[in-house]
Amino acid sequence: MLHRRQQLEQALADWLQRRHVAWPVLGQDQDLLALWPTQEGGATALEGELRQALTQLMRQFPDLQLTLGVSELTPDLGQLAAAVEQARQAVQFGQQAGSPLFFSEQLGIARLFAAIPQRQLLAQFCREQLGPLCFAQAGQARELKQTLSQYLNQLHNQQEVAQQLGIHRNTLSYRLKRIEQLTGRSLSDPFSRLNLQNALLIEQLLLQHHHIHQAQV
Repeated sequence: MLHRRQQLEQALADWLQRRHVAWPVLGQDQDLLALWPTQEGGATALEGELRQALTQLMRQFPDLQLTLGVSELTPDLGQLAAAVEQARQAVQFGQQAGSPLFFSEQLGIARLFAAIPQRQLLAQFCREQLGPLCFAQAGQARELKQTLSQYLNQLHNQQEVAQQLGIHRNTLSYRLKRIEQLTGRSLSDPFSRLNLQNALLIEQLLLQHHHIHQAQV
């Protein structure tokens, strides 16, 4: 894995060099950080270029699961630490949403949750909505929350969700019923779906930054 990481780092450095970017690829913990200069008005204006780079890297490293998180545009290196944090949040939510490319600008309401100082109030809302699934990281709970996330992201189109997850429609139906049983929420109710989607966002935010106890379900 160390060798593959080095290869990935070199491939990313080569891509930057082709863009005439002189800054090196930086390694921090499990992440690779790259500065991506642009004159565009917003980070999402780079989507085509970034998606092309990511696609090429995924073809080159099909055995690795890659997620590219993009911060907001940063005017100077003095705000690099904040940009790195934004990019990491984007990676976290991209992985949760099953999206290999995710922009900090897409986080939307999650920024409001992050600004609320009363973390226990957020945790309480999460537990009320997700029930025993909240903060649970065991295999079955993770699988159910991934299914729920895809179901909400795909606007409850079950055929599309089953295809995205690579499962049979009957398996999807079973999982959705199990989610309703555990949460006590009806997925046919639009307000319940909205609350569940927000609860999933809050859970990721709290797990990532505040070391909330992770239940085993």
